[in-house]
Amino acid sequence: MADMIIPARYREAHRHGLRRLSQGASPRLIGKRIELFALRADGSEFPIALFISLIQHGGARYYTTLIADLSEQKRSADELARQCEAMRQSEKLSTMGALLANVAHELNNPLAILMGRAALLEDRLAEPGGRLQDPRRRRTLRQDRAHLPRHGAQAPHRKEEHRHQ
Repeated sequence: MADMIIPARYREAHRHGLRRLSQGASPRLIGKRIELFALRADGSEFPIALFISLIQHGGARYYTTLIADLSEQKRSADELARQCEAMRQSEKLSTMGALLANVAHELNNPLAILMGRAALLEDRLAEPGGRLQDPRRRRTLRQDRAHLPRHGAQAPHRKEEHRHQ
C-alpha cells in the first residue's frame, strides 16, 4: 500500500520510521499534521496534509492515517499570491504616476511664467519704436519661443490690437 501512495523519495524514510516503531521507539509524527506529497493512480504527485493517530487495543498498536488533498488550497494560495503581487505592482505604478504628475506640475508653473514673460517681452519690443521693428529680429524671437516646451506650459493670451495700429 505504501508503495502505491508514497513517492519514491519518501519511501526509505517511511520504512525507517516503521522499523523504529516496530522496535519500540516512541513515535515522532503521531498527532502532528505533516504536509508532503502523495501519488495519484497515474503516478503524478499532489500535495497532501497527513495526520497519523495511534490506537492501542488489547496490547496491539493500530495506526490510522487521515489524508487531505491540498491541491485546491495550494492553487488558491498561489492565485492569492499572484493577485497580491499584481496589486503591489499596480500601487507602484499609481504612486509613480502621482509623482510624475507632481513633477510635471512643478516644472510647468515656472515654464508658464517664462512663456508669459517672453510674450510680454515680444509685445514690448514689437511696439512702435521698439527694437523688433526689423522683421528679421521678430522672426528670431518667434523661432526662439518655438523651442520652449509647450505641453502644459501655455503663454497667456496677448491682445493683438496694438500690432494692427
